[in-house]
Amino acid sequence: MTRSGSKGALPRRGFLLASGLAAVSVVLLASCSSPSAKPAQGTSTTTTTRALAAACTPSSVSASVDFTTIGGSSTSPAGAVLFRNTSNTACSLHGIPTVQLVGADGQVIPTFEAPSSPAKAVTAVLSPAGSTGTGSQAGSSITWSSLTCISGSFSLAVQFPGWSSSVPAGSTNGYSGPACTAPGQTVYVSPVEPVTAPPTTSSSTTAAG
Repeated sequence: MTRSGSKGALPRRGFLLASGLAAVSVVLLASCSSPSAKPAQGTSTTTTTRALAAACTPSSVSASVDFTTIGGSSTSPAGAVLFRNTSNTACSLHGIPTVQLVGADGQVIPTFEAPSSPAKAVTAVLSPAGSTGTGSQAGSSITWSSLTCISGSFSLAVQFPGWSSSVPAGSTNGYSGPACTAPGQTVYVSPVEPVTAPPTTSSSTTAAG
């Protein structure tokens, strides 16, 4: 009788174990499907911004250049390339653009490019054409090492990652002096970022056609 009773208890324990697993499964499924679950912290607003503002294209952006000098030396021009939206909808710029030196004859002058700082890249959203204030411009700082080309003897060709063509910045219109011949110079370029205030220095500018 005792052995018979022991055999009868085994199904009981098996039933309890199965019931416990079923209850745990229900809890786990409920927690996985709970509508109150939140995404991990750090889901960046950059992704949302990019979704709301498509990437700018060469045809939707104009560029200008604002040069100053550092240390009073005319051989170390520095400043920024500034970008404006020429379309009727907001668009975004991201990353470090390629900046090429172009002579008055339209030929590209070979230069080296390096990041100007380890600053983290951000997405700059440009407001539609005609906007003013914050969001109307974005910019990348540029600095050359011992560039001896005379101001006006060169312009820039600027191109962002993913672009199939570049936009011009600066102008050589009307220049008749010595040609810009400074191959092998290094230009240091920073990631693009929003411009929160208008530049305080005068510059030679041009808009992309």
